[in-house]
Amino acid sequence: MHVFIVMLVKDLQLVILCFAVLILSMGANIVLSLYYHIEINKEAFDKRKIFYSGKKALILMLGTILMVIAIDSAGTLLAPYLPEVLKEMQDTVTVAMIISTIGIAVCRYIKDAYNSFLEILKATMPMKDKGVNENEK
Repeated sequence: MHVFIVMLVKDLQLVILCFAVLILSMGANIVLSLYYHIEINKEAFDKRKIFYSGKKALILMLGTILMVIAIDSAGTLLAPYLPEVLKEMQDTVTVAMIISTIGIAVCRYIKDAYNSFLEILKATMPMKDKGVNENEK
């Protein structure tokens, strides 16, 4: 049982590290998107989008933690039957699962943040509406 706890703690530390990277990429995306949409496109601020993003991040982390626990538990239960093969396979599957679940989200948020960054660079300073002088009509 001690081996299972050590393995689970190690895997959960990797999940937390990957989650920190996810939060950084989400933060970059949120900051750049807010600036682009509010400052450049003059859209109204909608705080529901930020809460929705936070909820998605928490659900992603919770789902990943549950998958890690399931993989580690299955590996521990099957260890007596396939001791050496299962240990190597379990580490590989766990790491691949953590990186793929959180990694896909990180790549998406970084891509979105980069696109917002490029849109900000392309934008020009908005001109104030000068109104038409009645004499010039």
